[in-house]
Amino acid sequence: MGSAVAPLLLIAALAGPAVALPDLCVLGTPVGCDDGNPCTADLCQLGGCVHTPLVGAPCDDGNACTVGDHCDAGQCVGVPITCPDDGFTCTDDVCIDGGCVHVPVDSRCVRAGECSDAMCAPERPDHDGAGCVGGAARSEGQECSEDGDACTVDQCHGGECAHQAVVDPRSCVAVRDVYRQALALASLVRGIAALLGHPRRRRRGHAPRPPGAPQLARAARRAPAAPSGDRHLRPLSAGAAVPSSVRLSSRTCPGGSASAPR
Repeated sequence: MGSAVAPLLLIAALAGPAVALPDLCVLGTPVGCDDGNPCTADLCQLGGCVHTPLVGAPCDDGNACTVGDHCDAGQCVGVPITCPDDGFTCTDDVCIDGGCVHVPVDSRCVRAGECSDAMCAPERPDHDGAGCVGGAARSEGQECSEDGDACTVDQCHGGECAHQAVVDPRSCVAVRDVYRQALALASLVRGIAALLGHPRRRRRGHAPRPPGAPQLARAARRAPAAPSGDRHLRPLSAGAAVPSSVRLSSRTCPGGSASAPR
């Protein structure tokens, strides 16, 4: 204990519990001055603590989708990862949990003024240039093409596929990224099933590994469990048969009216 600190502690003890001990720091050191920010240099000087912003020092911004994290004017910043374009306009090429995925957005495949269950399915051989596959017309109030957002209800209203926000977004905001991972994973699984089902590729004894498989596998392992009472996404076991019609619906979100996958 420093010689300057001891008298203050003695004064506080003699004065009784009603006297609050002032914040203390050790002159010339960061002791007692840590502000919890890795991008400042903390130092105790006469008159109190000084926090000098750092520039260029390495840090961690807590975002798995940035690289080159460094301090800039006292803040930790990183450069966002740019994901390669898969060439299909109906997908979002985004980084989630440190890996690039191509999230299918079915609603981009529905023509203006129509309501249908068209889907974004670049893995299917009958897709168009945008990656879309046409669907059946839907009636008023029926579920229509998914918009990729766990916090909307996708239903036909007024002859169009509408995507109304759920009543209570608290029930689904926390799983938005996981939901988008699941959509990308479902598309990837359909693609794997198509590759494995191709006779020529079966004869070769292997199928090409679809892009994004390692990142999706890592993301699935790190994904948080769904809140109590929600539906859980169960991992697929190796060799499990997966129907090509596997679909996910944002209306599994507790804030909307639940429906079975199409």
